[in-house]
Amino acid sequence: MPSASNLIGYKFDRLTVLSRSGKSKHGVVEWLCECDCGQVLTVTTGALNTRHVRSCGCRRRKHGASGTPIYNSWCAMMDRCCNVGNPKYKFYGLKGITTCEHWLRFENFLKDMGDRPNGTSIERINNNKGYWCGHCDECRAHDHQLNCKWASPSQQARNRHTSRLITFRGRTQTLVEWENELDISHHTLFYRLSKWDVETAFTKPVRRMRR
Repeated sequence: MPSASNLIGYKFDRLTVLSRSGKSKHGVVEWLCECDCGQVLTVTTGALNTRHVRSCGCRRRKHGASGTPIYNSWCAMMDRCCNVGNPKYKFYGLKGITTCEHWLRFENFLKDMGDRPNGTSIERINNNKGYWCGHCDECRAHDHQLNCKWASPSQQARNRHTSRLITFRGRTQTLVEWENELDISHHTLFYRLSKWDVETAFTKPVRRMRR
């Protein structure tokens, strides 16, 4: 393992370290690397040494899927997990959300996930975990289960950290879904839940102002 203080000249899979680019705003050391395909990108020391980033996301062998919805999804997934220059990297790669080794190849991702249905995008089943196929050597070694599926925007909204899930009489829905079903405004229901238990907040009649 090369010294973390000087990686210049070392090759990590398809990446060759060209120079040190400085430190990010998070205090993480970053390196300017060149991929075998010629693409230049910035990668952190940890991402290089752990092999979480092995290339810019390219493939030499043509797969005939460039520009398709599933290929675009794969590229976006790889970029936010591996490219420190991506604005979303701080929410993914920096937090340890990475792809398993099997899905570093687009062909494997396509075989496992199948074509992307219209109106959907890739979603992690557990938002605290990475993009895992669940069956490669890396996933088996760490007991990682398949953690991805294709989901519509409304389905994904249920899985976001910002979506509050509430269980009432055996059913679990987001706060927004309960608002629509109960015909109670967001502000009213939010206030009730801050003061009362769920049963009372959901069942106490709402006083309607007369026009």
